[in-house]
Amino acid sequence: MTSADIATIEREANSTAIVPAWLWLAIAVYALLLINGSVLLGDSDTYWHIAVGKWILDHGAFPYTDIYSFTRNGEAWI
Repeated sequence: MTSADIATIEREANSTAIVPAWLWLAIAVYALLLINGSVLLGDSDTYWHIAVGKWILDHGAFPYTDIYSFTRNGEAWI
């Protein structure tokens, strides 16, 4: 094995060992979401927002009346 071969192997090993900073940030955010995931969905409005968002995507428009609320069903949607 020549010194050029060793240098090539070392360069390849070093290039795969470097992890970009954005990947570390993504891993940290993902870990926080896994740890605190139940807190994110603990709010009662979360599922309402998801349902309205799906309705908006399905119909391509904003609703005119509140169709998902129990207490304000049929009222103007704001």
